Amino acid sequence: TWLSLQAVALIHTAGAFAILSFIVVHVYMITTGHTLFAHTRAMITGWEEVADEESVGSWEYKTKAA
Repeated sequence: TWLSLQAVALIHTAGAFAILSFIVVHVYMITTGHTLFAHTRAMITGWEEVADEESVGSWEYKTKAA
């Protein structure tokens, strides 16, 4: 056939690496907020609400004490 076992193995390995990289990057991105899971909802739903009186920049750098 035109698709050898070696080609299938290469495609399979590349796909597995891509999925693993995707997961690692997204888990890292979730933990970069002002709290450990601040961006979890946004990562799942694709939407994050920020109060009108706050700029996105100041909201991103909030501390737990604030």
